[in-house]
Amino acid sequence: MQISYVAYEFMEPFSPQFSNLSCLKAEIYTLELETLPMYLASCPNLRSLILEVLYLSGFEQTRFSFVPQCLLSSLEFVEIKSRLDKHPIVTKLVSYFVENSVVLKKLVLDLAEDSVVVRDLLALPRRSSECQIVVC
Repeated sequence: MQISYVAYEFMEPFSPQFSNLSCLKAEIYTLELETLPMYLASCPNLRSLILEVLYLSGFEQTRFSFVPQCLLSSLEFVEIKSRLDKHPIVTKLVSYFVENSVVLKKLVLDLAEDSVVVRDLLALPRRSSECQIVVC
């Protein structure tokens, strides 16, 4: 399933349940990233997630409140596309996935440029021993 940032804004977290959804591609603004775990909770069997992170002015500090079921049991692939590679939210988002995903095999980062941030991202501790971080 593919969700644009417009649809993401108007969907209610936890409703509806997408129990059979295995792949999700979503555009999301930085201001809405804090709600991402709630949306992922409605996809308990998600195996693949592609996020395009869009910048919205008025950005505030994001805190991820909990870890949804899919990170603990099924999420194997995450791709994060962003032109904000020097923004702290990218590091926080990548950290959230690698530190909480039990079966994650591959995390792909499609960033605007190669930077010092990339080195820090590659050094993050991983919960899954099979997890590879690939930077494009």
